[in-house]
Amino acid sequence: MLMSAYRNAKIFLTLLSLSVALSATPALACPRGNPDSLAYIDRGDRCEGLINHSISASIRLVSFTTGAPAEYPNRLILRIPGINQMPQFKMQSFLRGYLLDNLSPRAVRFINNSMEYYLNTQPVLQEGNVPPQSLRAVAYLTQKSENIYYPVILNPSSQRYEFTLFAGSNARTTFPTLQIRKDGRIYYNASQTIPKTGEVRFSWNFGNAPAGRYELYMAIEQQRRGQPQKKDIRIIPFYHNPAWF
Repeated sequence: MLMSAYRNAKIFLTLLSLSVALSATPALACPRGNPDSLAYIDRGDRCEGLINHSISASIRLVSFTTGAPAEYPNRLILRIPGINQMPQFKMQSFLRGYLLDNLSPRAVRFINNSMEYYLNTQPVLQEGNVPPQSLRAVAYLTQKSENIYYPVILNPSSQRYEFTLFAGSNARTTFPTLQIRKDGRIYYNASQTIPKTGEVRFSWNFGNAPAGRYELYMAIEQQRRGQPQKKDIRIIPFYHNPAWF
């Protein structure tokens, strides 16, 4: 019996380690370098540049935004409403291998219950030919071990949110149910039944939806070669307020 319990504990720890390895996104080294380079380096108030970074195999929300520039201004205003503290933030382009993160608290400002950051687009976004429509940005605060997401406004803003999920390339993924819910009411209901890998995008025209905490509810089906189909439910909480726009 003791040997059986030991084997079961060992198997559990192995599965737990695998789960952590798949779901965690390791922090990337941000070295100092030539500021004229396009490489991902420490640029004083941020880490930014072009980099070949691995993508987690787990399904993740990689972007929750509204608005997008048709072309780059010299300074791109990134605004995250509804917060008065530093969030976890990342902006990237999978198409171009671009990454922006590790914003310095000294470089942002908090005004009217929002965080703002002014990004110089010349050294990397423009010189690196990163298409504006390929930018994906996400921000969240961790409260009681739960990540709560807030929209990233890429000026000019719009009356709809763009959500981007990323499904690892080692499985064909479908979403039989994609819903946005609040207090038992469904505000958005759709499905993505064509097997996908990589980015899965959809938009929500929030219209007159009231302020408050919402949930992105996902029923997920994944098929890996030679393995039985896996089904899962994921719920991602986020905040919305029409007064932010």
